[in-house]
Amino acid sequence: MIFDFLGVKEQHHYLSHFFRNFSRSNIDGLLKISLWHMEKFDYLLNRLKSYQDQHGSLLDHTMVIFGSGMGHSDNHTVKRIPMILAGGKGRIKTGRYIRYAENQELGRLHLSLMQQFGVSPSEYAGVQTPLPGLDDSSYEAYQEQPFQSWVKSDVNSVIVQGRLRLSEDLNEARIFYMDVDRHPSIRIDVSFRDFHHFNLAYHCGTPITLSGKAEDRDGRTTITKIKSLQSLHGKMPDSLNG
Repeated sequence: MIFDFLGVKEQHHYLSHFFRNFSRSNIDGLLKISLWHMEKFDYLLNRLKSYQDQHGSLLDHTMVIFGSGMGHSDNHTVKRIPMILAGGKGRIKTGRYIRYAENQELGRLHLSLMQQFGVSPSEYAGVQTPLPGLDDSSYEAYQEQPFQSWVKSDVNSVIVQGRLRLSEDLNEARIFYMDVDRHPSIRIDVSFRDFHHFNLAYHCGTPITLSGKAEDRDGRTTITKIKSLQSLHGKMPDSLNG
């Protein structure tokens, strides 16, 4: 789809693959489309809230789920995708952030929402156990384990352990960094092959150990080719609860 009514001339699908098709103008176009989607979500919620009767608003009697079909489009990552829930007064507790100890199958969320409305199928999307915690019931929350961060390097290679993150600068949105205690962040500027093969986007925000070829660019150690990547928590995108 082309969102030309927003002044965006490229296809949304093309823009979503921003690692391969990177430019600042493409990023700006993608963010403009994402903002439009969020504004439509906000409009829907406010319209539902505006319809009132003696039992409350239409939003009170509606559960709305908003999210993405995938994580990072260049990877087609379908793990660790955040979701927003709204409405459902008295059925779900909103106004908070939940992160589970283990990554959850999306089908568990849908199964829980159906049960809140009195629909109780034996399974949905291959899952049989609903997701706990939506109605303020107990659930096992995520707690990150302590880890050490360090860098070991020689002339042309580096091994680094730390937290992986995306660049905060939209002018280099395809660049990753490894944050290390008492050391400048290690820059990661690799080919699409390495980005895709090691699924960098999946590991964002988590501690990993990464080794690769490196060079000095403007006084900063920059990894240009990845040799290995290991999650400190053992999480991999194709594993159970990965």
